[in-house]
Parts: sequence; structure tokens; C-alpha cells
Amino acid sequence: MKKFLLFTAIAFTTGFAIQGKADTIQENYSMGSMIEAESDTTTTTSSSQSSSRLRAAVPAAAYTGWSTDSSGNTTYYLNGVLKPTGTIASPNDDGYTYAYSDATKKTVIAKRLDHPGDITKSINNLATDAVDIASYQYWMTQADFNALKAQGVKTIVIKLTQSTNYTNPYAASQIKMAQNAGLNIATYHFAIFGSTSNQTTATNAAIAEAKYYAAQAKALGISSNTVMIEDAEYSGTASSVWTNASVAFRNQLVASGYPQVKYYTSKSWATSGTMNTSTLGIKNFWVAQYLYGTPKTNATGWNNTYNNNSAYGALQYTSQMYYNNQSSVNPVDTSVDYSDFFGSSFTSLTEPRFMKINVSKTYRYDLNTMATVGSALTQNQVIKFVDKKQVNGVWYLRTQADVDSGNAYGVPQSALTEITTNTITPKYMYFTSTGWKSDPATQSKVGNNIGQQTLVKVVDTYSVNGKTYYRTEEDAKANNRLGISGQFLADVSVISLDGPRMFYATDATVKTNFLTNSTTAVKSGDTFFITKKVLMNGVWYFQAKTDEGSYTFINSSKLSSTVKYIDFLGPRKMKLIEDTDRVNPLTGEVLDRLPKDKIIDFSTKVYINGEWYYRTAFNTANNTNAAIPAKYLTEVK
Repeated sequence: MKKFLLFTAIAFTTGFAIQGKADTIQENYSMGSMIEAESDTTTTTSSSQSSSRLRAAVPAAAYTGWSTDSSGNTTYYLNGVLKPTGTIASPNDDGYTYAYSDATKKTVIAKRLDHPGDITKSINNLATDAVDIASYQYWMTQADFNALKAQGVKTIVIKLTQSTNYTNPYAASQIKMAQNAGLNIATYHFAIFGSTSNQTTATNAAIAEAKYYAAQAKALGISSNTVMIEDAEYSGTASSVWTNASVAFRNQLVASGYPQVKYYTSKSWATSGTMNTSTLGIKNFWVAQYLYGTPKTNATGWNNTYNNNSAYGALQYTSQMYYNNQSSVNPVDTSVDYSDFFGSSFTSLTEPRFMKINVSKTYRYDLNTMATVGSALTQNQVIKFVDKKQVNGVWYLRTQADVDSGNAYGVPQSALTEITTNTITPKYMYFTSTGWKSDPATQSKVGNNIGQQTLVKVVDTYSVNGKTYYRTEEDAKANNRLGISGQFLADVSVISLDGPRMFYATDATVKTNFLTNSTTAVKSGDTFFITKKVLMNGVWYFQAKTDEGSYTFINSSKLSSTVKYIDFLGPRKMKLIEDTDRVNPLTGEVLDRLPKDKIIDFSTKVYINGEWYYRTAFNTANNTNAAIPAKYLTEVK
């Protein structure tokens, strides 16, 4: 059901009474339940809007104006008389609730811009860094917390206590489910501070409440690094005593072992000095300033309020955020975190770092509870870290695996030693067998297999657990800390051929570029002027002059510098059809010139570079590499 509220968080109800003395505050207040509606000064609102606090279900007899009861129902009274109200039906809803003179709803006597506006995570581009809950969210299941995490929520702020005699009965299960979902945990205490205007009384009450809050937090296993928030909004305590009482509250929490103390309050309390930002630290403030209407009906107001509060640590901008995939259709308070206010954020490292465990019995820690996780890490083990977080002045580094799993686990940086790369003169190496790139931290395979004889250009190395890994130029430029184990690689040494000369392909084969693994077809008989060679895996590969510098080679077993002639089935007598050169068919060297119409006996032939050459019986008998192109010959009949 849609709710229209005049204050800046979930309306309190009377469903949970505090167990304790008869003269104590009996209501269980949720965060924001006593804060007035506020907007930026640039926001325009109807003159008939009320900024009064939550009124009783039935106001005083002479009251004229808007009222919202404890169920969130909006009503209008004229001189104490309840008047009909209504809104324009969707999709033409203009964001206002109207009050009418009578049941015919023909005459409007007042209108009010709905506040706060219902907003939906799926259709509004709003930061959802934190959601705060209390016992009123008893309906939330593990699936609900998981869904919040999936929709970008980072932190759950859970009400723990109020005054000195109330503890949220659902806190333990809410904490566990939030942690299971991989969400950061912060907690809050709804401060009463004595319901007094006397500073001494308020200060003493604040100390007592801090002791109670800390004791309940410890009983619930809340880590000492958890952000502990004083919810300062209770109107029954005078504004003049809040700041000093809050200092006492903070000091007692620190003495009780919880140093990360921060404050939630309304924007007006922060700006008026009721909660003094200079004394308490402006970045320690989480202010509530709700927005009239919705991003659609009041874009200027939303933009001003949402964007212009970054001087504070965080902003609670709505109590009416509807998330997807929740087991109950209920809105929840949602906030933007401007400065890691809730201690939820990890800072990404400039690039992944490989570090070695240098202290025995080093553990990963759950940074929400500071409990150790799993078994001790092996000394000298190398681990890949991708981000970090400071807790109680200590830096903890988080592994890629924990990032992927959403775990807020870290290893103390003091127990780690950097694994650095050693720059080498860039060189080419080849795979002596099928291999792969590895993540040296886990020594696990990354990506596809890389074929035998593939060439790679390497620029640096690093040693992990006694193994040398080579990093390619490509990975170095991309800041990828991937490596190729030295067991797969050998140096490439290209040397000049003893006496560059012509070779021809004895069979169909390929030229292979070992750097790109691309190939070019070679036909039987194709010739190449070979100038260089390289030995890989015991096999010599030759390189043609035209391929120098490209790492393109041909298996030497497919080449020959000695022409292999084929016998004719029988001697053949042929005549030259024109003056013709006799040549070395492999090199093209001209040996002599023969006249047209000369008749010659031929006995062998060879096919080179797509052309047949015939060798005379005389040259065949003397094994002379001399032949005449067949295209210049014709049979003698």
C-alpha cells in the first residue's frame, strides 16, 4: 500500500514495547521516525504543505492542516473536521494529495506534494549504498538480503538498542543473514539521553546508554571495527544538550572498545547546531533529508538534495525505496555513502599485487567480525591481492577469490612481502611443448592452451615459490600479472645460414609465423632463398630472405637445395621452338643459350615454382643441375 509521510524515515508504530521500568520511553522507534520533512531551499512546495512532526491519529479540535497517522495514512482536517482526500489516478498522477470540501470531491481546499515519494530501484538511477532496518523488518529472509546485495546495496545498518533497556530481538538473525549475503554491517542505537534539558542528566544518560549499546554489541559478536551510530533525533530531549551528551556517548563507546563512532540526525539538526558538526566532525554525520515528490515530479529538488550533501559522510534520502525480489512489498530507508561512512568500501589497488606470506600462522580475517577464516596460510605462499581496507589503523588486503565471492575477508599487510618483477632485455622465447599462462599466486592455468613452438616476446620475470615466470610484453602493457612458467619456454636464437642459397619445397607444406601462429601454404617445388635458421625442439627451421624479421619459418625437412629430378618413362627427343637459355632451375642462373630448332635427347625432369624443366641425357649422366623450361620444347615426331 502506498504511504504518504511528512517526516524523513519510516513512521514508528507501537508494535514493539520496550521491556523495562514503567517510567521509561515505551515506544520502539526506528531510524528517522521523529525527523521532520525537509527539502533544499531551492525546492518549491505548496503553501499548504505541513512540516509539523507526526501528529496523533485525531488532532486537536481546532487543528487545520495535514496529518499522518501511525499507519502512514494521510488525512486533512479543517478546524478539527476530517475532510475527504484523494490523488489523481495513475498514470496521470501529478504527485499531489488533494483535500476536498465534501464527499463529491469537486472543490479542492488544499493540496500537498506527496512526501516522501515512492521510488523503485529498477527505474531510478540512485545510489543504494546502505539500507537501515530495525525490528519492523522482521519479515526479511535470507533471499531478501541476497536480493539487496544483487541490486547494489553494500551495507545494512541494523538497529541494536534504544535507551538502556531495549535490544532489537531480530538483530542476531538480521546480522547473520546480511553477512551471509556478503553485505557490510553497521549498527545504530536510538538515543534518548534522559528526556531532559539538564546537561548533566543528559550526559550521564548518554554514558549509560553507550555502555548498554556496547554490551549488547559484544553479546552479538559485533567486531570492534564496526561503525557504531548514534541515532540523534528524539524530540523529548532538549536541543541544547545533544552535542555534549554525544561527545560523552562517543568517549564511552571508544573506552568500551568501539572506536568507530558516528552520528545520524536530520539535516536541520546538523545545520542548526543541535548536533554540532565542528565538535563532532562533519564527515562523521549521516544526515537525513527526504525529498518531496519523486524524481519525476520534483527533479530539481531531488537533484539538489541528492547531490549537494557531500560535505557529510552519508545522506539518507528516502524511506520509500522499493527493491525488487523482496518477500514483502514494503519500502525501506536507503542512503548514499559519500566517504566510506559505513566502512563498507575496499580501495582497489593500482594493479593486482602478488605478495608472499612472510609470517607463520597468518590468517584471513572477516573484517566485519574480525574472526579468523579457515586454516592458517602457508608461510612463503604467494597470493594475488586486488583491493584493500583499513580497519582500526591496520591495512588488510583482499584476494581476487574473495572479491569474486563477495567476502569481506582480508590478510594483514604487515604479514606480507611484495613480489616484484625483474625487468629483462626483451627477447623472444618459444614453447617447447604445449603450455599456458598462469596466475602465479594460485599457480593455476589462465586461458587456453598455447601450442608448441609458439613464440612470445617476454620483458620481465618474477619468482614464485621457487619457479620463474616470464611475463609477455602484451601482459606487461595491460598490467596483467600473468606469467608463463619457465618449464614451457626456451630462448629463440636465430642464426645466419652457412652460405645463403636457394632451396625448393620437396612436398606441399606451410610457412609458419611462430609469433602469430599464422600459416601460409607452400606448394611442392616452390623455391626460397634461405638466409637464416633457428633450432626449436631439436628441429631446424629455415627462413627466407623475404621473411627476415617476421619470425616466419619453414621446417627444413621440407626443403632441399639439391634438385630431385624424375626419370621419363623412356628417352624423349624434343626440338626447341625458339632460342632458349639453359638454366639452373633452382636459382634461375643462365648457363648457356641454345638455338631454335635444335633437337635434343631428354631423360629427366623437375617441377619448380609451378613450372616443368627438362634435363638432357648428357646433363643427367653428368648429374649437372641444368635444365630447359619445357614450355620452349616440342616433341619430335
